[in-house]
Amino acid sequence: MTVPARFPSEISFGYSFQSSRRDRKTMLVPRVPVLVCILAYIAGYSHGNMNAAKPQPCLCNVISPDFSQPTIIPASEIPRTSFFDKIKQTFCQPDPDKSPIRVMDDDKERGYIDALERNDEPREFLPGHTTDSYTYFHRYMHLFGKESPQSPLWKFRTFPLLHTWPNFFEAYHNHWQRYRGKDVLFMEIGVQSGGKIAMLRDYFGPGFKYVGIDINPSTTMFETADFVSIEIGDSEKRTFLEKIKKKYPKVDVFLDDGAHTMSAQRTAMEIMWPHVKDDGVYVCEDLNTSWNAQGGYKGKRMSDERDEYFRENTMMGLVHRTIDWLHYSWVAGRTGSPDPPERLNEGFWPERWWKQFAISCKHIHIYNQIVVYEKGQSEIFSTRTIGYQLPVSTSGDHEKIDWKDISSKVAAYTGSEWGF
Repeated sequence: MTVPARFPSEISFGYSFQSSRRDRKTMLVPRVPVLVCILAYIAGYSHGNMNAAKPQPCLCNVISPDFSQPTIIPASEIPRTSFFDKIKQTFCQPDPDKSPIRVMDDDKERGYIDALERNDEPREFLPGHTTDSYTYFHRYMHLFGKESPQSPLWKFRTFPLLHTWPNFFEAYHNHWQRYRGKDVLFMEIGVQSGGKIAMLRDYFGPGFKYVGIDINPSTTMFETADFVSIEIGDSEKRTFLEKIKKKYPKVDVFLDDGAHTMSAQRTAMEIMWPHVKDDGVYVCEDLNTSWNAQGGYKGKRMSDERDEYFRENTMMGLVHRTIDWLHYSWVAGRTGSPDPPERLNEGFWPERWWKQFAISCKHIHIYNQIVVYEKGQSEIFSTRTIGYQLPVSTSGDHEKIDWKDISSKVAAYTGSEWGF
């Protein structure tokens, strides 16, 4: 008898016996799944509407989550399944196409988080891996991750692979959630195996349009829907990126997940920064290659921004430089009076495109291995409220502040529900 495979999709029914009596018995084996499904149907199993308020769980799936409450089942609590249990899972799992993972309007109800929220306790999303910031993307990996016991590999034989770092997920959700359910043009360098396309389409919704740039011609296999466009070329070449800019309108989100070499990352940011909309997002992943001197990355190990080569040639060096650019208004030393970019000569920094960046960048967010730039209007000026000003130096006794009175007055004007 053959040994049962690891995954349901690999289960073999190839029994080998000697006697003709046993041969006749083996004829019944392929019918076991059919009997299981019939019994499940009689027991009341139904695919139903998985987005309904009270969906019907699959009675045959011993590791099926409660789709009305998208909580994590810790790996330690998932029972070991027998060979025939795996057969039942193969034919009695809920339809993934109706999974609540695509629901956007009631994310809060279903346990997803808003930007910068934290869970009271870490949640397991893959066996042995937890997070205190559970997002859609953690949920996605819990459902489809190769290491997850929930993965429906049996039904996704042609599912495109996604290779990612889960510590990126919080950055993704914090800066992309405002585009969910809207029209969004997403451009990415680095299509690889195409797995991110499926995840992003489900995350953003039907308004999602994807433009993928890759040097591998095989990635054109993903250009099979009207929301996917694939461009083949070398992202380190400026002329190629300029052609892309002419072919496509400005994008909402630009993600550099391509070659990860210093030249590719720095060139992409210089050329493609202007092609991101005025309120868009620019993301560069895998900053760890700034310390990798092998494989053509041309980083420098055991270095940081104090090293001239690191500062002038690596992507992380450029990230440090952009923090200075964001504060260009104060370089002249006038703390109380911000300067316009015209006050600084273009050659003040070696990268002469710094002004274009400085006047359009609103935020810089740095996570481990990933940097996120948000574009937008950012007028730099100081202002004051009504009220008296306490002198800087000691000036004797002052009337004590009645905070209950102050808070009540503020609440009366703001309409705050807190009061005092």
